[in-house]
Amino acid sequence: MTSEVELSDSAKRPTGAPSTALINFSWLVKLRWAAVAGQLATTFMAVAVWKLEIPLGPLLTVIGVTFGSNVLFALWTRHGEFIGEWTSAYLMAFDVLLLTVLLHLAGGAANPFSTLYFVHISLGALVLRASWLWLIVGVSFVGYSFLFITAPFDSADAPALAALLKELAAGSFRDATRV
Repeated sequence: MTSEVELSDSAKRPTGAPSTALINFSWLVKLRWAAVAGQLATTFMAVAVWKLEIPLGPLLTVIGVTFGSNVLFALWTRHGEFIGEWTSAYLMAFDVLLLTVLLHLAGGAANPFSTLYFVHISLGALVLRASWLWLIVGVSFVGYSFLFITAPFDSADAPALAALLKELAAGSFRDATRV
């Protein structure tokens, strides 16, 4: 009769090798750099190409918070201390909150980028245990629900933004600059 002994993560890896939690966290930090670039590019397109009047200051502030926090997280990753699965879970929950603020400022629940909640949940399913994944699911649910019960933002350009978002969601980009 053979009994299998379950080893901890630290017992499975060679001495000096980074933990799975550290590897996952460092990849999340790298993905956040891509998110900052995508958020800046999308904001630029909305203002410069589509000529939408969106609250640029608040949007750039949220993007700046993502950028600044990512600098801190990148530095923290270099030391590798106190990074467990909980750090990835809380980082992802923080990102869901930032996504909610961005969506609230730029169209609310009608914004096609609201599907990014599923990206966070899917990514959480890859790097987190179920108990931590439920945190991401819950924060996403509350964030998306918040978008339905609040007005996106107070702007005279809201009808044009809604028309553009409907057109983009329908997949028609050829007339997007005429809105």
